[in-house]
This record gives sequence, structure tokens and C-alpha cells, in this order.
Amino acid sequence: FITKRLKLYQYNYIPACLIALQFIFTGIILCNSSKEIYQKHHFSKHQAHHHLVIITEQPKLKGDIARFTVSVKHNVVNQKLLKTSGNLLLAMRYDTTKKFPYRYGDLLLIKSKIKDTEPAYNPAEFNYKRFLAYKQIYHQSFINLKETVKLASEKGNPIISFALKFREKQVEKFKKYLAYEGSK
Repeated sequence: FITKRLKLYQYNYIPACLIALQFIFTGIILCNSSKEIYQKHHFSKHQAHHHLVIITEQPKLKGDIARFTVSVKHNVVNQKLLKTSGNLLLAMRYDTTKKFPYRYGDLLLIKSKIKDTEPAYNPAEFNYKRFLAYKQIYHQSFINLKETVKLASEKGNPIISFALKFREKQVEKFKKYLAYEGSK
């Protein structure tokens, strides 16, 4: 009787729209609150002299610079460990006459030289800062190989470690085979 008298049946789409908007806003709030940068134990929220990190991807070597992502496990302040979390993009200068000593899963002690990732400066330029933010990486560091100490190996996922070693062996076999075929 009330819906006929007030003609509410004409506006039956309004509750559905309000419920859809509520779900959209709830999803946005939940996604933003789960970002690692907003957590109180993120490594950038605490001062540190050094960081204890685990290499989470195979280093990419280009010239005398190795770039890779690390997961920060602890901040070191006055020889005390403070448990932290977060990802960091690490660029490391090394001597190209020697083989790069680090690989996936290595536990390193690095000097703290943390900076925010740089934004795009031109309007049509690829926004690398936003790309890294999608991967939960908000900071970067550029250090020399001398400013690091390897503490342990094989701290990463054993399946990924096996796959990376298998890939390296296959690449060596292909290089050997192609060099043999090229000499004929």
C-alpha cells in the first residue's frame, strides 16, 4: 500500500545503485589500507644505519650496475635488530672484471641509503614510480658492492631457486651448442 501510494516502485534502481557504490568504496578502502607502505612496521618508518635484506629476484646486470629487488627483513640501529618489512629496489655498482657474487635468496647486510623512487618528469613519459608502486616498491637505494656483506645463502623459495639454477644451466648449454654450430 505504501509503495503504491508513494510510487516508490518507480525508484527501485536507487537502492541497487547505493549498494553497488558501497561495495566499490569498501573495495577501494580495503585495497589502499593493505598497501605495505601504510603498515607501522615498514622499514621506511624507522631510522636505520643498515638493513638486513633477502634478494627476491635474480639480479639484472647491465654494464657495471646490477639491479634487483630485495625484501627488507630487519633494520639495524646501534647493533640492535628491529623487525621490519617492505620491498626495496637496489642498484649496486660492482667490478665488471669479476663475476657478480650475489644471486636469488642471498641474505645481505646493506648500508642504508634509502630514497623515494623518482616520478616521471615529462607528461607523456612512462611512470616508473607508479609501476613500482603496483609491485609494493616505494623506495630505492644505490650502493657499491663494498657496502654490502653476504651473511647467508638459499634463504628464498626453494622452487624458484631451483628454477633459476635450471634456467642458467639451460642457457649455458644453448650458448655452448650455438658456439659449436657457429664454428662449422
